Amino acid sequence: MDLLCEKVSSIRDDGNKVAHPNLSADELQDLRKVVPHLLDPKTREGLEVVIDFLVHQEASKKASAS
Repeated sequence: MDLLCEKVSSIRDDGNKVAHPNLSADELQDLRKVVPHLLDPKTREGLEVVIDFLVHQEASKKASAS
């Protein structure tokens, strides 16, 4: 969780570039389509948190670039 919450994390940034190259906030939102199909409620909740974080991060990058 520390790595996810750090404002500047080269480890997290490198992982995001590999796992989610050039995904927009809208494309990241599409990940939500998977969530209802997960049976484990804790997994669903955790995935929602990670998706929210990624969408917020991408939206912030887009806003600061404008």
